[in-house]
Amino acid sequence: MTGRVNGLKNAAVDNMSRGIIDRVSAVLSAKALTLVASIALNPILVRSLGQNVFGEYTYIKSIIGVLSIFVSVCIFDGLRKFLATKEGIDHGLVYQFILLSIINISIVVFFIFITKFFFDFPETFDLITTVAIIFGLMVGQTILAFSQGLLMGTKREQAGELMNTFREFGNRGFAILAGIAGLGVLGALIGHIVTFLIILIFTVVLMWGTIQIKPHRIWDIDIDREVIYFSYSSVVFTLIMSSLYHIDIVLLRPEVGAPKTAEYKAALMIAEFVWFIPIGIQTVLVQSSSDIWENKGIEDINLLVNKIMSYNMSYSILVAIGIAVLSKPFLGFYFGPQYRSASMALLILLPGALFFAIARPLMAIGQGKGEMRVLMICTGLAAVVNLILNLLLIPRHGTIGAAVATSIGYGTMLLAHCIGAKVIGYKPLPEFPIYRLVLISVVVGSVLYLIQNQLSGVTSFIIIPSIGFGLFTLLIHHAGIINLSEIRQS
Repeated sequence: MTGRVNGLKNAAVDNMSRGIIDRVSAVLSAKALTLVASIALNPILVRSLGQNVFGEYTYIKSIIGVLSIFVSVCIFDGLRKFLATKEGIDHGLVYQFILLSIINISIVVFFIFITKFFFDFPETFDLITTVAIIFGLMVGQTILAFSQGLLMGTKREQAGELMNTFREFGNRGFAILAGIAGLGVLGALIGHIVTFLIILIFTVVLMWGTIQIKPHRIWDIDIDREVIYFSYSSVVFTLIMSSLYHIDIVLLRPEVGAPKTAEYKAALMIAEFVWFIPIGIQTVLVQSSSDIWENKGIEDINLLVNKIMSYNMSYSILVAIGIAVLSKPFLGFYFGPQYRSASMALLILLPGALFFAIARPLMAIGQGKGEMRVLMICTGLAAVVNLILNLLLIPRHGTIGAAVATSIGYGTMLLAHCIGAKVIGYKPLPEFPIYRLVLISVVVGSVLYLIQNQLSGVTSFIIIPSIGFGLFTLLIHHAGIINLSEIRQS
């Protein structure tokens, strides 16, 4: 009787897992367009701007990335959460977020106005130019946040995701044109603002008739404390996460200059390809695990984690192996021969990026249960480790020091969130013997390395991924790590 119950439970989890795999596939197909934009346009962007200007551009984008969290995350996360629980558009809620936007943009612009001299902006960026550009970009980020939040909150997720895709194409496209025209970083950033204005037009067209915003007196807007708490809690959590992404670039640029920063950024961009599948899983798991936490039990969560983490670990490792084997030729082909020297930094970054990739579904499952405090503590620990190591190693070892520090910081995410999972109450890692996956990874990596030494040119970028995927999938199936029939049925 017990065996029958367990069999039924496992079958239910298998069906649930297949459903999640289907939804992950749908999310990945939408995000694939954004990845195509990055893969297709990044090498053109690097070449059109030139190594020195690209380094400056990367540095300023990192600063903007941190500042934009205050204006975008608050709006995007809040609108998605609260609109999804209501019938139609709650205009009072929209007015609250408009007010929050005005407050957030004002804080960011004032911050830049009084601290501009702390940042190493290009010489052409005087105070007025800097404040004007930051103001324009913050308004633009707010437009994108409202666009995606309104569309996704009214269950038009595909249109919301396409806005992000258009942003990627537009930003890179205008930056390339600025590089060709010799307009430098300033021209590229003005192009970003133009992209946001086009997104505003698209959003007005898509939402026409659904939402009517009229002039409203600020003192008539009722502020919901729950909205404020959730929105700014999201900002704090994202700021902690963002420090992991940006602090190395911000600290590296003043120490080593723009060209070396550009090399390091190139290595970082390639290492982050490891996150493509885990980010899709993370996006789906927040909602899926929330439903399981509420309506089922910890045993079902453990079964789900075991299944999902088997796929996530396996294919994240496969992507990392492929990048490691092709690191030097791919950097030279993709960004240009002057970037081949970044291969050492890339190889150092890969283990940390891989550990971070494995940790991403654990973060989503914690979010699904609403354990934000545990998640912030775990992520904050990794962020502190990352910051301290970057401060210690960058002045002494430059880009290699940044790579070592960032890789350890990223790696700490997996350790911290495994501990966090134990605190929340579920098992964070799959039950199969990990040594099997390690052994298979070593075998596949060795085979691909030997094949790569016999190849040259573009052929290696076709042959290595094809052989690697086929051999790796076959081995992990026979080792009992994944079940190929599940993939065929999904």
